[in-house]
Amino acid sequence: MARAITHLDCCRSPSLEVVRVVSGHPRDSQTVERCVTCQAHWFVRSLERVVAGEGLDTTTWWVRLTAAEASGRPDLEKLRDRAGFMEDLAGLIRIESMPW
Repeated sequence: MARAITHLDCCRSPSLEVVRVVSGHPRDSQTVERCVTCQAHWFVRSLERVVAGEGLDTTTWWVRLTAAEASGRPDLEKLRDRAGFMEDLAGLIRIESMPW
């Protein structure tokens, strides 16, 4: 089932569906997803951690993939230098590189 992710910049009405689960760890999930509107591919990583005094914080990153990258296992090292989006307790921001 696709879900709207309105801040992505691949098209006017981005809506993502999971194509493949790369890592299904409950605290560090990694998926390859595809926009059902424009067919763009995204690597999505969600990391959960406990923040003292604030409880559970989930940080999610979205970084665009080429079709070739989406067909295999995404190389996190190569994705480091790409711009994307990050959302956590502080809100949503566009970032110039991935922090992993």
